[in-house]
Amino acid sequence: MNINKDLKKIGVLLAVVALGCGLLGATVGILTYSRYYIPPVEPQWLSRFNRLKIDGNADVLLLEVEAYSTTQTTNLIEAQAYTDTVVFSVDNDGDTLISGTLTISDTFAGDLDMGNNVIENIGAAGTDFGDDGSLVTAKGITVTDGDIVVSSGDLELTEGGSANAAPLLTMSGYNDDGWNAPEIHFKYSLTDTADTAVETTNGDDLGYIYFYGVNSSPAVDLGAYIGVVQDGAADGNEVPTMMDLRTTGTAGGDAHIYLGPDDIELTSKDGMTIDVGGANEWAFTADQLDATNGQIVNIGAAGTDFSATGGLTLADALTVSSGDATVAGDVDTAGEVQVGTFLNFTEATFITVTNGAVFTPTATYQPIRAASEVTPTISTSGFTAGDELRLINESAQTINLADSGTAKLSAAWAGGQYDVLVLMFDSTNWIEISRSDN
Repeated sequence: MNINKDLKKIGVLLAVVALGCGLLGATVGILTYSRYYIPPVEPQWLSRFNRLKIDGNADVLLLEVEAYSTTQTTNLIEAQAYTDTVVFSVDNDGDTLISGTLTISDTFAGDLDMGNNVIENIGAAGTDFGDDGSLVTAKGITVTDGDIVVSSGDLELTEGGSANAAPLLTMSGYNDDGWNAPEIHFKYSLTDTADTAVETTNGDDLGYIYFYGVNSSPAVDLGAYIGVVQDGAADGNEVPTMMDLRTTGTAGGDAHIYLGPDDIELTSKDGMTIDVGGANEWAFTADQLDATNGQIVNIGAAGTDFSATGGLTLADALTVSSGDATVAGDVDTAGEVQVGTFLNFTEATFITVTNGAVFTPTATYQPIRAASEVTPTISTSGFTAGDELRLINESAQTINLADSGTAKLSAAWAGGQYDVLVLMFDSTNWIEISRSDN
């Protein structure tokens, strides 16, 4: 028997048993108390776990490490792969990951509670979650699926800096059906409860788009807006609306374009309004429609035009259904002038004639008066061939006209009170048509 060999075998066996008991005790301690305590060590020593396996159940192991002293300058925790490559390390205070990457797999269950603290420099520096819940990105936000929902507050795009770039809101659609294009939806419901439909009523604002500039103060000021207001009661299929396009002027006042299902109204800041109703008729509520010396052509049928010089050409008849047609100049016609009731001449203001003096009639119906018996002369200046003159003596004095010069009479006229002399101008002379001794 070789006693030395047997003793060696017994010693190895006892060592194996002791190691097994130690590992078993450590495992039982971990599984029973969920806590493994690593005592403080000298800075020059390294507490090392090789292939430490933690059971997959949640909260099985709580690992506590206590630094040896406040003068500790090396990493408190250093996790290494089997190749001795450092995966991540924690500083002496135990609260800062100073190297490596900490990865949570997609099987992570539960919440990541930051205790109202921030997460900074995600990816590139400048992408942060603030302690107020805000998110600031150093790059853009890309949503590959789903929506961006802002349940409270505003969605604001701001662009500034030396690049002089304008903020853009771009929506791109990609399909081959030809009608599913990008859309912007404004939805309004008459309730304080989110995602609840309550019928809107006449006069409710349904949505606005505002455009601002900076005034001379300087201060941000409204320049224009596009607004939609409900116009009438809704039915089971549609909500009637009026769209208002408003612009402002530097001298004050607004210009509006109202677009409705039965009405289009244009109002300038000076108060001129053009209203187009459902019957395709224009209503001018201001004093004038200024065409800036331009033309209005083909009104109704082609050929009815207002020329740039102010003339009117009609392709059809002129009908005045009520009131008068007043013409300050001439009415020229290639056909007949028909009068259905009376041919009416407007009475001119009477002229007081004097002996030997020339007087100028102002209208066809021309009353004349005299203070005593006189013999005046009729002017021929400013008249057109074909003009008709009817002289009526309204005074009790005799008014004489000689049959001489440019007065071509059947005989000299001695007109008493209410006597009438009818003449026509031939471009040179006044020629008698008739007379009446009344």
